[in-house]
Amino acid sequence: ILLFLMVGCSATQDVSDRTPMPDATPALEQPSDLVATELDAITLGSKLLEGNGSFKWIDTPATVFVKEMSYTEAVQLIGEGIAEYELWSGDTRVWLVVFKGQWQLIPLDPNQENPLPVNYEGCVYSLFTARNGELIAAGDSVCPPN
Repeated sequence: ILLFLMVGCSATQDVSDRTPMPDATPALEQPSDLVATELDAITLGSKLLEGNGSFKWIDTPATVFVKEMSYTEAVQLIGEGIAEYELWSGDTRVWLVVFKGQWQLIPLDPNQENPLPVNYEGCVYSLFTARNGELIAAGDSVCPPN
């Protein structure tokens, strides 16, 4: 589990009220030409988590953190485990979105013929480029303090 030590201190505002509603969700498709607003980032961040088919929200998640920043800043918040500097320069503009909720994951065990989904609760993050919405990393995390 990745630790967000600095997320609570660096969040400038509570964005939990910015969870996209179906009527307010823009038609942003991944990859997009530009992820320009927090709503774009929230929408795309959720789509990227669900993109591989093994992840599914049980309930509507709350957005607890959303911010555009440099890749270097994101690595400092998430941890060194995601750093791939040969692929992403430190000044690459990225969006980091953290959701809190309940979700299901289907285990990726090649020895299991029909694995049953496992339920989880807590926080997950999605990190992607601001220019074209390309996924950099996603995973579970410790929820940031309010």
